[in-house]
Amino acid sequence: MPLNEVCFLFINFFILAHTLIISYFIHLSSRYFVHPYFPFFTLLLHHIFVASPSHFRTIPPRVIIRI
Repeated sequence: MPLNEVCFLFINFFILAHTLIISYFIHLSSRYFVHPYFPFFTLLLHHIFVASPSHFRTIPPRVIIRI
C-alpha cells in the first residue's frame, strides 16, 4: 500500500474517532431527542468514506477526460 494511502486512511480514522466522540457527547447532553448537529456528522462520515480518492480510481480515465 502506498504511503499516501496509508496517511489518507490514518487521517480518515482520526477524523472518524473524533467525530464519534463529539457525537457521543452531544448525545449525552441532548437527553432523548435528536440533536440539530446530527445531520452534519452523518454528512461528514459520508464524505469520509464515499468521497475518498480510492473510489475515483475505479472510473476509467476516458470518462474523466470526456466532457
